[in-house]
Amino acid sequence: MQKKEHSVSVRYVLKFLATLLAGCVNFIILLWVPRILGPSDYGVFSYSTNFFTQIVGFIESASSIAFFTKLSSENNNVRLIGFYQVVVLATVLLLVALICISEMFSFHQALLPHIEMDYVWLGASYAFLIWLNQVAIKISDAHALTVYGGIIRAVLSGATLFSFFIIISFHWLNLTVYFWFQNLTLFAVFLAFIIMLWIKNVLTIELFDWRNVPWGLYIKDFFFYCKPLYSYNIICIFSMAFDFWLLQHFSGLIQQGYYGFAFQIAAMCFFLTSTMIPIFMREVSRAYTQEDWGRLGAFFKHYTVLFFILTSCFSVFLMVNAREVAFIVGGEKYIPAVWVIALAMLYPVHQTLGQINGSMFYAMRRTEAYRNISFFTMVPGLGLSWALLASTSSFGLHLGALGLVLKMLFLQVIGVNMQLVMLAKWLNQSFREYIAVQILGLVAITVFSGMIHMLCTYIFGDTSPLVKLIIEGLLYGFSLLVIALFFSYKRKFKIFLD
Repeated sequence: MQKKEHSVSVRYVLKFLATLLAGCVNFIILLWVPRILGPSDYGVFSYSTNFFTQIVGFIESASSIAFFTKLSSENNNVRLIGFYQVVVLATVLLLVALICISEMFSFHQALLPHIEMDYVWLGASYAFLIWLNQVAIKISDAHALTVYGGIIRAVLSGATLFSFFIIISFHWLNLTVYFWFQNLTLFAVFLAFIIMLWIKNVLTIELFDWRNVPWGLYIKDFFFYCKPLYSYNIICIFSMAFDFWLLQHFSGLIQQGYYGFAFQIAAMCFFLTSTMIPIFMREVSRAYTQEDWGRLGAFFKHYTVLFFILTSCFSVFLMVNAREVAFIVGGEKYIPAVWVIALAMLYPVHQTLGQINGSMFYAMRRTEAYRNISFFTMVPGLGLSWALLASTSSFGLHLGALGLVLKMLFLQVIGVNMQLVMLAKWLNQSFREYIAVQILGLVAITVFSGMIHMLCTYIFGDTSPLVKLIIEGLLYGFSLLVIALFFSYKRKFKIFLD
């Protein structure tokens, strides 16, 4: 008998609430960590974790996406999970081997300058545990266990916050403690998901019986799926590692800290799309397998417009309040990074479209086209990185973290719209509509948010930044809600008249 699944809406709401709670916990932690560690130590955390996130991504070569896509359409395939166990084991062994070789020949001194070896291992552990958690969450989402996963995340978010307050209360927080705190938290989440999947009979003792796994079939299937992405991953990993290295080499740990701080704040704008993407990809994979092109196109158009507008509302609000956010979250040490923070807040807007577009390309097995578009943007981006980040004596503008944010924004807009051109063509939709949503939507939200900001600055300019930000946020949110309800009722009234 087929097991009963929660509806898409129920799964999304529960995952949204869990992600919102986790986002609030992360925000509370963010209020303390950059302020206590300072830009330099926070730069060590940011650079080491970002660097090894790229390395882990290179090693796994999008195999986790292939795994999720295949598992979404073959829920009861226990042998597939058994096969991927070996991929996970191979990934961690290769990661450890690379670090050992780097330490043996002192490569890490060139790749990770000014970072001690202890933090190299801790950064690598953090990146691997992040990826491992994503794999566990993908398995639960593929089996429509999103609701249970949301409960786990909600409970552990509370435990995480409680543990963090203990660390703060005893004044234990430093860079080493923060690394261990993050790694142990990630391991606890992974362990909880494994226990849940075991209780739900998704993971069974059969997984360890590798004799019935069709190794040749899976290796061939994963190879053809990931082959176009392998060269993409090489360029992507090299490009991002090159960016971080340039920033570290020419501008140092403080600029690295500014960049990491800005994108930690920007990451809060992703909680809407990060909640929906796995569910979205599962439904898209099924619609594509069933050749339901009408549902596929409607699904894509609806969620593209919806999440672009929602993410823009959050991002633009933080952008116009960048100075207040920098002071409240990081303190006076991060005031010089106001422009970095302001521009970084725009990154989630098109990254949202990039996540949805990527899900469509993966679900439709168009990974080669996805790779080609990425090549077109990333290869010229290497020269742009040098021009923006290198010192003036090395023929660059030496813009530091600001230059890296500008580069990321420019390439993101170009790449996302190239993807939209192809997807609109395949789904028989109008690309002009997507362009209109991007331009008109973003301009309208920016103007509206700017007006609210100027009004609140004029009235509450003498109050503390925190009080002003809260009042402005409430007024902004209430105004958006009124506008949304107005258009909703206007649409329903038109339907009634028709």
